[in-house]
Amino acid sequence: HQAASPHCGLGSGTQVACAVTAILERARGRKIPEIEQLKVLTGRGARSCVGLQGFMEGGFIVDFGHSQAMS
Repeated sequence: HQAASPHCGLGSGTQVACAVTAILERARGRKIPEIEQLKVLTGRGARSCVGLQGFMEGGFIVDFGHSQAMS
């Protein structure tokens, strides 16, 4: 197995940030935050939610980004 290259759009950086946040929350005796809370706590998911969704659910993810109205 090889790790995903940084900055290739697969959400690997976001998944690491989510994992660290989840570990810290569990160490504090709290449950793993929901996806919207993880987005706030990590400051990730501004351009797409590939990494957030990958962390929470795994599997095959197709993300079309945000519409122009959201930019």
